[in-house]
Amino acid sequence: MPPEAVPEADLGEPTTVILVRHGRTEDTDQRRARGGAQAGPALNAPGRLQAARLAQVLGRLLAGTGPDAGGLGPAGEYGDAPGWFLARPAAILTSPLLRARQTAHALGPVLDLEPRPDAAWAELSLGDWDGLGYAEIAAGWPGEFRQWRHSPSVAPPGGESMDDVAKRVSAARDRLIEDYPGQAVVVVSHTAPIRTVIARALDAGPVALWRLRINPTSVSVVRFWADGGCEVAAVNSTVALSSFPPPLDPHFPGSI
Repeated sequence: MPPEAVPEADLGEPTTVILVRHGRTEDTDQRRARGGAQAGPALNAPGRLQAARLAQVLGRLLAGTGPDAGGLGPAGEYGDAPGWFLARPAAILTSPLLRARQTAHALGPVLDLEPRPDAAWAELSLGDWDGLGYAEIAAGWPGEFRQWRHSPSVAPPGGESMDDVAKRVSAARDRLIEDYPGQAVVVVSHTAPIRTVIARALDAGPVALWRLRINPTSVSVVRFWADGGCEVAAVNSTVALSSFPPPLDPHFPGSI
């Protein structure tokens, strides 16, 4: 029998998804788990500074005035973030949670875009664990906490599982690729959705979700082609940060 025809590779422009985690909050700094069921908290003063500095970096990149700006593109660099922007972003999508919206609105003016809320990019809902410290969760729900960290199908009491998050985030990613073919889009979100996009692009197993560090106002970049191909171009780039949050709980890497 003749060999099956192999489809030609898509050599056109990919859709570039620029994933930005929101800036720091008091919960971030105090290692409290804060999910997506409530609008708050707001950015704290360091978080607002982070968002402003990230906006400044993006503005310099787009104006061509940053270091190596003349080489922007596949080989261009700005600090540790090679080729962040191959084209001016066509849209900013944001989680509807306050900390994400505040970060997105700091970026909007320099990109000349109005952020558009999309509930699919909200943080994982933590149910009864929302607002608690990770040590409190581990002490109060030792079995449930252990199972949750080892199985994406397990949800916090009254919350979402990582499988639930993956379902809604994957659908949102597919809509984005369909709506913005060959364009760049900024998505301001949270650790669980950002980890989900990166882990799925890498075709990694569930354990990868806990091994991807996503700092406040870090930038991660994933490119998607129409033929299903994808490329992870950057993960957790923190070029715009002037300071980092306190060390995170080693039993819960990368607080939400």
